[in-house]
Amino acid sequence: MRLVVSAVLVLLAGSVQLAAERNPDRRLPHVRPLQEDGRRLLALGLARSPTFQRLVTRLGQSDVFVYVDVTLDVPPHLVGLLRFLGATRTSRFLIVRLNRLTEPAALVGILGHELQHAVEVANAEDVTSAEALEQLYRRIGVATGPEMYDTDAARQTGYDVRAEVGHRDRTVVQIDTAGHLAGHG
Repeated sequence: MRLVVSAVLVLLAGSVQLAAERNPDRRLPHVRPLQEDGRRLLALGLARSPTFQRLVTRLGQSDVFVYVDVTLDVPPHLVGLLRFLGATRTSRFLIVRLNRLTEPAALVGILGHELQHAVEVANAEDVTSAEALEQLYRRIGVATGPEMYDTDAARQTGYDVRAEVGHRDRTVVQIDTAGHLAGHG
């Protein structure tokens, strides 16, 4: 199933890139939620966190496009992960998967953490494959498990985003009975 989803996303990324090349004046967003839950997390981060805004702005100035997938298709011991999807001559495509079972109030901080990883990729122009992504994190990260890496910058960014979102608003984000994120003030 994961292979099918990844293949569909690569095809989608390629068609979006072709459309952008045909109409270069139309700027496409570099952070692209796949569901409404992801759109809400993105909107909350942009509205409440200067750190989150900085990450999205930096990605918008790069050749990296990030799909955000809030899903159950994440190993149960993880809250989020970043994977390399593919590359064209002019663009690189990543996917962030966020574990839907994670405390919803924490998801925006986790998204910030993963977007910091995407910025790390944007800053490393040689990352054009999954293998190159792993090599990058072997260089700049610390191993956290088999084929898993993290960076101090991503950890701190996640903490900063969560604090900024919580500090600016006392909104409690909850999952409603249908499994969708909902904000309540």
